[in-house]
Amino acid sequence: MGRTADYSEQHTARVEVDDVPLWTEFNRHTNEMILTKKGRKMFPNMMFRVSGLIPSNHYLLAVSFRRVDEYRYKYSDYKWSQMGKGEPIEESPLLYPREGVQSGEIWNKQETVKFDKVKLTNTNTDIRNAIVSLKSMHKYRPYICVLRVNEDKNDQQPLIHNPQTLVAQFEMPLMDFIAVTAYNNDQLKSLKVDNNKYAKGFRQDGKHTQKRYSTEENSQQIKKPVLTNNIRMHPPAMNPTFMSPYGFPAIALSPFL
Repeated sequence: MGRTADYSEQHTARVEVDDVPLWTEFNRHTNEMILTKKGRKMFPNMMFRVSGLIPSNHYLLAVSFRRVDEYRYKYSDYKWSQMGKGEPIEESPLLYPREGVQSGEIWNKQETVKFDKVKLTNTNTDIRNAIVSLKSMHKYRPYICVLRVNEDKNDQQPLIHNPQTLVAQFEMPLMDFIAVTAYNNDQLKSLKVDNNKYAKGFRQDGKHTQKRYSTEENSQQIKKPVLTNNIRMHPPAMNPTFMSPYGFPAIALSPFL
């Protein structure tokens, strides 16, 4: 007698955000993600921990981006606010991690599931390259779908082509972001630079920063100070931004069918 199919994962499946403290800090500043014509990778990277799947079943995980609301946003007076109705809400495609179909046992044991290849663009593109098109100045939220891949003993094709059943879906409000073509919040930009190892050239001691400061110093040596009413005027100094710790309550991720 064959084993009885176990589909109880819709009650036990869990997907949680990895590196909650980092995402909490970005969420506190109203996170922004850059859109480019060719597609820009997200930072922080989307990484998750999975548990509660039936070890003997096979699953596929997917991420989609959905609009948080119907509004367009603007940045003014150092804060984001709604500025009327936005573009029509479009259906979001599903994007898959590199692992493809795996057993529940492997997903449960895997340290993190990474969607670090996902790129964001503001043009229509082919999602097969893990590039998703979003609307600038609109707010989005990632959703994680857990799909059970139904097995057919007489089918020789790869499992990825088999029928799939949505067994759980998790929304990630901690990962909310506003899609932009350039950063608006300087504090958020500094936070991205400080935490992204690939942006080290833009840090205080990085080559891009040193080049900019060197250019400014040479310019100051050539130009004479401007005198107005016998007062020597200098450009205002930029004060360093202090990122203080901030407590953010843990967010329970509620699966729903």
